[in-house]
Amino acid sequence: MKARYIDKRIDKVWYDVFMILERHQDDFISSNGDLPTNEDRKKFIEDVQKKSESYSRMYKFTYLITTKNFYTMLYIVSKNEKSISKIRLFYDSIKNGMFNKLSSEKYTNSLNFLYYSKDPDLKKLCNYLYEEFINRKDVKKYYFGLNQDQSIKTELKIQSNRKGWRCPYCDGKMVNGDPDHFLPKSQFPLLALYSENIIFCCKNCNMGLKSEDFILPIVLPYEIDVIGYVQFKYINGSIVLEVIPDTKLQVPIKNYLKVIKIIELYNNERYYEIFIDFQRKLFQSKMDLDKMKDFYKFSNIENKWDLKIREDFICQLYNYKDIITKYSTF
Repeated sequence: MKARYIDKRIDKVWYDVFMILERHQDDFISSNGDLPTNEDRKKFIEDVQKKSESYSRMYKFTYLITTKNFYTMLYIVSKNEKSISKIRLFYDSIKNGMFNKLSSEKYTNSLNFLYYSKDPDLKKLCNYLYEEFINRKDVKKYYFGLNQDQSIKTELKIQSNRKGWRCPYCDGKMVNGDPDHFLPKSQFPLLALYSENIIFCCKNCNMGLKSEDFILPIVLPYEIDVIGYVQFKYINGSIVLEVIPDTKLQVPIKNYLKVIKIIELYNNERYYEIFIDFQRKLFQSKMDLDKMKDFYKFSNIENKWDLKIREDFICQLYNYKDIITKYSTF
């Protein structure tokens, strides 16, 4: 399984669910209003199987509609034309690569229209698929080849503990990672089972560093290396993280920093003291900035953000030094 995204085999799940809703919308029946009976479920399965080849994915998927509860959720969504239209548009957008345009200001309105939804029935179905359906014994075996004692999340945790894997948000070690929905499934339910929206990150980021207040346009964690487009600064007793002026994708990167609150890890006493220590050494002529920069460049600091803030402090002090040198000649 890939480090950065959850196993792409999960895409087959949403594809099969959405296709059976779209292709067999008229086959969903209920003899009891919005509360279909078990006989309705069996009749639906029978009708779909009659219309499908025995080797087809639609035919095989019917064997996974084993409960009245699951069938009811499918039935309710199938009778909502707006939901079915949303599903059709979602499928076309994924096929046409629209998800990878999240950072484009040009497509912001289109992407919100395609993926955002307040529909409670669609949310209920998508949450069920992610939280329960993919953990069923028969589903794990059919889609992922996992046995009863294995789970997708556990398998990913095993992979994340391998040496060298780091959190895509904070660059911390992936000691005990979690799958995270980059675009939150509470606002974008159709993306609940889309592999490229499910990113494995450290527990700290998943539980607190990442905000649920989502803003488009935004860069994806693997679209660019955000660290190359931002800079830390110590200003009036506080540390800020800014997008470098005239940077490409200025707005999407700013939004990324609002969602992935990296600054919360660095705007604290520990890093205030590091800057003040650098500053003191500079003005006491005890520090050669070039040597200090080289020292950190080749240091054993593993976290790239931890290294970045030190390098940015040194660059900031370079500017101070240039100003002092300039005005000392008058």
